[in-house]
Amino acid sequence: MKQKKESQELPLTRTSQLVGVLCALLLGVALSPLGSWGGLMIGGAGGGGNDAGTTRSTSTARRIVVFVHVLSHACWLGAQVWVTFVSGITLYKNLPRHTFGYVQSKLFPRYFLLGSLLSLTSALTFLTLHGPPSSPS
Repeated sequence: MKQKKESQELPLTRTSQLVGVLCALLLGVALSPLGSWGGLMIGGAGGGGNDAGTTRSTSTARRIVVFVHVLSHACWLGAQVWVTFVSGITLYKNLPRHTFGYVQSKLFPRYFLLGSLLSLTSALTFLTLHGPPSSPS
């Protein structure tokens, strides 16, 4: 009888793990004092964008960034509600225990990948609109 070889995974080889590490690195760079936000921030330090010198293109860009920001929040909230209250409970009540575990093992990496990407999008759009936090002097 042949024995199956156990394949050992290298650390950080799953997609969700890599995305999590990349999100942490990008946010670390964005929030660091080394981050340059000169031309990236839209709408001034207060995020108002209603200055007299504001151009139409800046206003349009700000609306797009706000739309992406709200959309990423809405998608992430919707995914959380769906997985927690609809999909999870339905699968738990209607599948045998081992089948439920197998299905969850396939769904959860994709769920956390989606959450990581949407959270990164929310954080970056927030920083784009409001700029990095200022350190107290």
